[in-house]
Formats: sequence, structure tokens, C-alpha cells
Amino acid sequence: MDILRELFACLAIALPVGAETFFTNPPRFLSAETTFEATGFPNPTYLYYVQIPDGIGRGIKTIEILQEEGSEAISYNPARIAIKEANNIAFTVKLEPKKLAINFAQPLQQSQTITIAISPYHNPLLDGIYQFRVSALPEGENPREQFLGYARFNFDRPDS
Repeated sequence: MDILRELFACLAIALPVGAETFFTNPPRFLSAETTFEATGFPNPTYLYYVQIPDGIGRGIKTIEILQEEGSEAISYNPARIAIKEANNIAFTVKLEPKKLAINFAQPLQQSQTITIAISPYHNPLLDGIYQFRVSALPEGENPREQFLGYARFNFDRPDS
């Protein structure tokens, strides 16, 4: 398996499949965490950690986070979304119900780990498990979405 990964890493391009492009060595979703797990807590931060490996091919143009489970749709504050990394990274954000897309002005390149910090206006008011699908799209025409993993947060009611 490592030999194949090294072979594809040497290509360092996004391979076309018909009209699609995809990563030669896809990014990896490492983990996610929230600064506060209490329901209704104002202005928490959700942190998503993504590793961009060597030999990725084309850079990451978009990262999408889609809420798939949870009793309540979480509303994000677009003014409180940041990419924490050594260099300044310019991006725009597109918000849809239960979906957030981060589009990078310059595609993210290999050999770095980024932290995506997202702050909703408040944690959900209803307790339970909330699951988020994390995916990435490469730069290029007609990119193929790459599933990276799931983030799960368990929000509990604060003790009375």
C-alpha cells in the first residue's frame, strides 16, 4: 500500500477521470473538538484539524462541513470563521442550511496541517449528538468531492 501511495505521490498532479479531477493523495481529517459542550452556550468555537500530505496533487480549493445529524440546525457566525495556520490564508464562506463551504483564494498546498475554527452564534439548545461530514474538493475543472471523515459533538444540558 505504501508503494502505491509513493507512486501516486510522485505524480503530483490531479488525475483526470473523464471530466473530473481528484486528489492523488487525499487530505486527512484528523479530529474535531468544541471549546464548550453545554447546550445554548454563546459563541463557542468548533475546531476541525485537517492534514494536507505530500503528493496531494492539486491543492484544496474548498472544504465543506455538512451537519448530518442533530435535533437542531446550527447557525454559524460568518464573521467568526478562521483558518489557523502559519501563513495568512484568504478565503470566502458560503453558508447554507446545515452546510458551510470554505473556498480558498489560493488552493492549499501539501505538507501542512490546518485548523478550521468555526463559531456558531450558540451551541444548540437541544442536547444530543451532532454529526458533521467533512469533505474537500481539489482545484480544477469539475472536481470530485473527497470524503475526509466525520466530526461528532455531544452537547449536554448544563447541571442545574
